[in-house]
Amino acid sequence: MKKTITLILGILTLCSCSSIKRTAVKYETVNTWPEWLHCYAKYCNISDEHRLSTISLIDSVYMLLGDSKTPTAELEQPICRMSKAIDEAIRTDTSFEFAQMMRATARNFGGLFLSDMERLGDNDCTVSLMASAPNLWLTVSNETGDLMCNSLFPDSWSSMDRFAYIVFSMNEESEVSYSAIILVNSIDTKIDEIVISFYDKEGNLISAPLGFGEFDMSNAENGSVRLFMLPDVFMQNILNSNVMTISYNTGKDTVSMTGMPSLTFREQLENCPRLKALINEKQE
Repeated sequence: MKKTITLILGILTLCSCSSIKRTAVKYETVNTWPEWLHCYAKYCNISDEHRLSTISLIDSVYMLLGDSKTPTAELEQPICRMSKAIDEAIRTDTSFEFAQMMRATARNFGGLFLSDMERLGDNDCTVSLMASAPNLWLTVSNETGDLMCNSLFPDSWSSMDRFAYIVFSMNEESEVSYSAIILVNSIDTKIDEIVISFYDKEGNLISAPLGFGEFDMSNAENGSVRLFMLPDVFMQNILNSNVMTISYNTGKDTVSMTGMPSLTFREQLENCPRLKALINEKQE
């Protein structure tokens, strides 16, 4: 477990949802979302058959959606297969890059839905894909510890270059409970004036301690800042809220990342009994 966490943190240190957008992906210009996925798969050395088959599935669904003559009935099953594959990847895949690409795809699909509601509005899988998938947690539990991870980002296209990675960990061997928000901005590297906010279902700001521990600014010049949090306080904020927003200033503009990590947090906490026990202990 400690090795897994160290690997994830090491990777992070180094490294509107329009359906079609011309953009640069690590010095390659792409015009469609499937092109974006294929470029990042190559850039991140994603080459195993299972992950590439998921990207190919997404590619085929986007091709169907791009053909206005494809009837609604023929879209249902492909979208459901894509939704299931993305859901599984986000919940279980320990590759940060691939899981992030799948979260971004779920967000990007939201743009497709808004522009093609007539064909997509009656498909139940579209709701799960747009609403649930981007907010799912990776959960890992073994004989020594638990790990839960989530991610916020401004939009699908910049999700690999600007993001906030949320980590909870409980390890029995080291007797350490740990949580952090890792901010990465590899576009213009500057991260300043960080604001973290939680809101209730009515959109009201929740006034409560955020659980800040310490800030690690040692890699700030390279666009990476780590905010260490008190696990039980941070968990409680997520459980009590509906929406979480993280923003910061780059010196050129304000980056804002909004998500609903609370959506499935209580349910997925069941997969991590040590983390669940930690929050239950504090609530007693």
